[in-house]
Amino acid sequence: MLKELVFFFRSPLYIINSPNEGKKTFTHVCRLYLFIMCGIILCAFLLMIIDNAVIYILQKPSIYKALHESNRLLAEQLGQFQFIAIVVVGPLIEELVFRLPLNGKRSFLGFSLSLAFFLLGGFYSLGSAQLDHKLSVGIITSLVFYFFLMLFFSKKRFTEQNRDSYIKLLFYVSTVLFALSHISNFKPLQYSLIWLYPVYVLPQFIMGVGFAFARMRYGFGWAILLHMLVNTPFTIINYL
Repeated sequence: MLKELVFFFRSPLYIINSPNEGKKTFTHVCRLYLFIMCGIILCAFLLMIIDNAVIYILQKPSIYKALHESNRLLAEQLGQFQFIAIVVVGPLIEELVFRLPLNGKRSFLGFSLSLAFFLLGGFYSLGSAQLDHKLSVGIITSLVFYFFLMLFFSKKRFTEQNRDSYIKLLFYVSTVLFALSHISNFKPLQYSLIWLYPVYVLPQFIMGVGFAFARMRYGFGWAILLHMLVNTPFTIINYL
């Protein structure tokens, strides 16, 4: 599996396996899941060492402690919906934004960027506005955004000749952005240590590579399922 992932990382091509290989695909996804979990555990040990260096050498507050506190506050806010939000809704939205366009289709790329715009620009930026108003404004502005994206990403840009190049670029950009987006989990940020935060999201980078591999080899549904499976044990631990 390691050799497969290294080769994929060097040359991330969209090659979906035959749908008739269902049992084989399930086995491969299980192996991929175990590989991701082992990578997360190894990263956790590495980050514990780094966090101790932050505390005892740099004489700064623990970055990990901020993560635990952020997770605790999130669990309190979500309440009984914590499991559904983190295991079902979160992975679905993140896969739609970061992994859906990895087949090189311009319509999927436009949808993913419009969804990201809706979540970050057209929805949350409206502050304390009423929910129905926020939704209507967010949907309208996102549809307009999608229309202009389709004009920009013309069919002349997305041809079979340059499809693989676009997919490679999308893979690298989306994987890095997926990891960096999780820096927000460490609020409040210590800006004097901002250079260290990308190291703390190394587990998310490994997850991003694994989810992209599942999406580009087995299909979008498998990427969502894998993401949900990865989130499940950590949500259960946080819930207890």
